[in-house]
Amino acid sequence: MADVDVEQMKAALVERYEREEAMRPRAAQRLRAAASGESQAAALDKSNAELRSTLEGDPHLSKLGALLTRRLDGRLKAAKAEQRAQAETDDTAGTAKIADAIEAERTALGLLAQQQPSAETYVTLTKPDSIMQLPQGDFRNLDGGRQFKGQHIEPFNSWFKAAVVSNRGGEGAESIYGGGKTTFVAHYQWENPTDHYAIGSATSNMTLMGRASAWGSPGFYSGNWALLYIEVSLTAIRWSGWGTDAGGNSLDGTTYPMEARQKIVQWKCYGGDWFSDPSPQEDKSLNPFNRLTLPIIAIPAHASIVFELGLLVDWGFVADWGDGGTGSRLEWEVDDAIEVDLASGERKAWCGAVLLDLKSYSQRPSAEG
Repeated sequence: MADVDVEQMKAALVERYEREEAMRPRAAQRLRAAASGESQAAALDKSNAELRSTLEGDPHLSKLGALLTRRLDGRLKAAKAEQRAQAETDDTAGTAKIADAIEAERTALGLLAQQQPSAETYVTLTKPDSIMQLPQGDFRNLDGGRQFKGQHIEPFNSWFKAAVVSNRGGEGAESIYGGGKTTFVAHYQWENPTDHYAIGSATSNMTLMGRASAWGSPGFYSGNWALLYIEVSLTAIRWSGWGTDAGGNSLDGTTYPMEARQKIVQWKCYGGDWFSDPSPQEDKSLNPFNRLTLPIIAIPAHASIVFELGLLVDWGFVADWGDGGTGSRLEWEVDDAIEVDLASGERKAWCGAVLLDLKSYSQRPSAEG
């Protein structure tokens, strides 16, 4: 395989990220809708159950209670409407993705059936061509330090260090309602050197040694929420030589319609209030070994493919009542915050080799760096 122009590849991958990620639903946004609904439902229950006797015994408080209940009811209805809208959007996108994946699998299996398979062949991509943070930028944590701390690339020993520390006023790679989203990715390029389809599976792993924590801040009637979602993924990108789709559009640079994702953290951390305890979260190991497999891929003759091994960190915050928390936040509150530490001491994320298990292949290649 020809030498990889790493800088050119990185520039193209950044452009692809900006094009495709804008259409991907935010994990933290889904958590935010759920947390809003839970917060308003819980607050409504408290208003009806915990305060009813007091409110009914005083005519002035009774009027206040009725006003608060109507306000809670309106917030609950709005939150549920947001959840329904988000669910419909996710369903539409999910249906299209599943259809594409089924078609890709059908095509690969059909090609495999047509060819006379040679002996099973393994190709090992022992190290990534690049490791970087997407989107690119000088993203900083609350202490002023960069989120992407460094990288090391070596066969069977490639890793990166990263830390994300943010609160509702902090900076994110993509700042949304005081949160953000960023992905740390390793890319491995391979070219099919034969005159035939290479058909088989791809497997890799990301090993995490680190910790994560999140907590919301308390309030009188309703506290705030801190939301944190972390996942690892393996994605294939059609790089060059893939031809066009049925509409005549080039497939080069597009995502192969099959991906492997593994959830590491999905937290909704409540800050607590007069009637409910806080629910901070902490994970000191982050599920160390995470194996990911793309079950079947068909790579055209002389086409190249890029495998993207990624770590997604997506976070956000839901302010009390959706109004920024003014009026009911406690003066002694702890700020909402999330922390992901894959940088201090020996903490880091290892990027495993990519193993291609090819069922149809006309020549036996060796391991590639």
